[in-house]
Amino acid sequence: MMSACTIYYAINGKDPENLQDLVDADLLLDLPVCPEGGEYTLGDNGWTVVCSVHGQFDKFGGDFVDPAVSPGAVASPEAHEIN
Repeated sequence: MMSACTIYYAINGKDPENLQDLVDADLLLDLPVCPEGGEYTLGDNGWTVVCSVHGQFDKFGGDFVDPAVSPGAVASPEAHEIN
């Protein structure tokens, strides 16, 4: 999803306002679905992906970061596997 945000910026010169912008631009086939019922949104910076259940997705490590636990703390990848 973050790659789609980067491509969106390159094409449009601005960050997407929401994930639907990425679908509308044909950069995502459909809105992503959290396997645990959470909702994915974009963070305030326009490219960070945030899950309402798992927290912020860390683009470098691929793990979710739960800012409520500790800023920068990496949650267990097994608990947040995306299929």
